[in-house]
Amino acid sequence: MNEISEKPCWRHSPGWMKLLLIVSLSVTVAVVGLVGGNAIRHWNGESYNSETINEPGLDRRQSRVLRMVPDAQKDQARMILLARQDEYDAARETMMAAQKAFIEAIRQDPLDTEKLATALTERRMASSQVWNIGYEQLAEIAGLLNATERAEMANQLEERTKRWMDRQERKGQ
Repeated sequence: MNEISEKPCWRHSPGWMKLLLIVSLSVTVAVVGLVGGNAIRHWNGESYNSETINEPGLDRRQSRVLRMVPDAQKDQARMILLARQDEYDAARETMMAAQKAFIEAIRQDPLDTEKLATALTERRMASSQVWNIGYEQLAEIAGLLNATERAEMANQLEERTKRWMDRQERKGQ
């Protein structure tokens, strides 16, 4: 016999070995597909989409609101958002400082419950101020829109809320 016929080959392998190889390759392809699909979904998500570049002078939340406004009213809506930008930024800075104070109060040993309660109250108040400004601006922008445009904005807000709720539910599982 020559050397070629003495070497083991695929045709002479036992059936269970062929099956094991096929299953192994299938699992590998499935895992690569899941990881690749997740990566593609992540990188194509809203935070990485070229449309989601923040408007000059606005943060990501304000920019999202502005993207919901029809083009004809964008300039007016931008002016509404920018009109209270100093107040909004100050409230956000206060909120972040209160958050840091809250974290530091938690770290203290022994725990000073009075300082912790004060920091928590300040954090809640600052957060409330940021949200109130945002909701007031959103209401003012809604006042610029006609019924159809408001309905479309409401649908977009509802969809965003649903996606947020779904994400929170997935995180909890």
